[in-house]
Amino acid sequence: MLKQLSLILAIVIVAILAIIAALTIVDRGPDEEEIGSDTAEVTGPRTTIMVSVGADGSQVEVGCRLPVDGQSPFLVTFENGTDTTDDYKARVSVRLGDGGRSTVVAEAPELRPGERRSVLPEPWLEPDGVTGCEVVAIQASDRVIILEDG
Repeated sequence: MLKQLSLILAIVIVAILAIIAALTIVDRGPDEEEIGSDTAEVTGPRTTIMVSVGADGSQVEVGCRLPVDGQSPFLVTFENGTDTTDDYKARVSVRLGDGGRSTVVAEAPELRPGERRSVLPEPWLEPDGVTGCEVVAIQASDRVIILEDG
């Protein structure tokens, strides 16, 4: 009797954990879609750029996400489309609301293959002052890629 009760209790616990895990996965889906839609809404020159960094032509995507509501932070996003883990940096030119410009640097150390990471650049900028951005250079390990205007 005690063995049956223990078995039933174990099955109930596993079922509850499975339901919680399923609800967590369902809740994460819309967040990823919102991130993608925010990136798609960003307008301006070179807000997202794909650069071939691998000998096989594999690419890394680097983009900047403007603050949507004046409270969310200004972020730089890296997505490693290569098959190796590497350190990436991006230099981004940022247009400010007062008409000025600022240059920031974002780092994504040890970015794994297929990983997508959003990072806060340095120096940190007030989100309500950012009006536009442009990726101007990317560094993968010791290789620097400067993007030309035009």
